Amino acid sequence: MQLEDKLNVSTLVTAGLLSCLYQISTNPKLLKKSMSLVLLQTMWILLKEFIRRLKMALNAKELIKKRDLINQKKNKEIEIEVPDTGTFLFRLPTLEDYEDSEAYAKSRKKQILANNYLIHACCIEPNLRDEELLKEFECKEPVEIVDKIFMIGEITSIADTLVKKAGFDKDNIEVVDKIKN
Repeated sequence: MQLEDKLNVSTLVTAGLLSCLYQISTNPKLLKKSMSLVLLQTMWILLKEFIRRLKMALNAKELIKKRDLINQKKNKEIEIEVPDTGTFLFRLPTLEDYEDSEAYAKSRKKQILANNYLIHACCIEPNLRDEELLKEFECKEPVEIVDKIFMIGEITSIADTLVKKAGFDKDNIEVVDKIKN
């Protein structure tokens, strides 16, 4: 059934239901008959289910129309200003980034390292994997650079922001959004 047909049927069913409701509510004899009330309740339940399904079809069509926007949203880059240090450009973490960060922390028996791993994995600029940077800060492991350049509170705030911007919660930190070209 086409969307227009569904809307026409919905309009007819709604009109019929409202007509029945009006007739039953204005006629005391019909009100006393429990069968009329049961029929009305059944029609109402069916109408609500029909409308729910109709809305789902509309939502699916809207999602199809917004496919490009949804993909852009998933590829957002965000700038995070760190006081006294500067602005860092990050990509949003993926599920794989999140799982890898948890595994990294678990293997080292320190949960706080999950944040470090996530920041290291998602930072685009400056390049936290730069050999000269790692050497200058005397990092034995690349992820150590996060502890070397950020304070513990900054690490927590940045990781929380990345996770929240990836869809887990609302923003608590001011962030500048950029959509990848």
